[in-house]
Amino acid sequence: MASSYKFLVDGFAISHVAMLLLFNVNNFNIAMADTTLIDAVCKRYTDYGFCVSTFASDPRSATADLNGLGKLSTQITMNLLQQTLSDDIPKIRNNIRDPVGLQRLNVCQSDYQTALQKFAEAFKSTDNKAYPDVINWVRDGTNLVIDCQNIYRRSEPITESPTAAVNQKVINLVGVILTVNDMLMGLS
Repeated sequence: MASSYKFLVDGFAISHVAMLLLFNVNNFNIAMADTTLIDAVCKRYTDYGFCVSTFASDPRSATADLNGLGKLSTQITMNLLQQTLSDDIPKIRNNIRDPVGLQRLNVCQSDYQTALQKFAEAFKSTDNKAYPDVINWVRDGTNLVIDCQNIYRRSEPITESPTAAVNQKVINLVGVILTVNDMLMGLS
């Protein structure tokens, strides 16, 4: 009797291994097909490696069409802004003692909150296939992130924004968003 259970267990294991292999092959084929789309997008962007790594960082890109990649790149940008608002800015605030530094950080926080709203509108516009509107929302959101960078350069003491790396990453992500958006509009 033990041998018949062993056969059931072995048969069960074999069928599961076969299912896993079939599943992985199917996922590989899906990923290969969508890698072609991601490759086409990223070849149009100025930093191919950044673009590819952006999409590789989110498993939803493996099954996204071009419109989905537009929404996904906007969502990744929104996630970065939200993370900066909820995690990074409070940590930075804890280390600032001077009133000018606090005032500047408050400007950045406000800029990021409003930029997040602008990118949320860009996401909705992509979802609604209102691609010209995406450009306006992304431009407005980007200008707010640039303001966060520039607030540290407008008056003394001139210094680097503590969110400079995030600001630059947002600007790079905007390039990806606009590249996808141009393709959706048939401009590239």
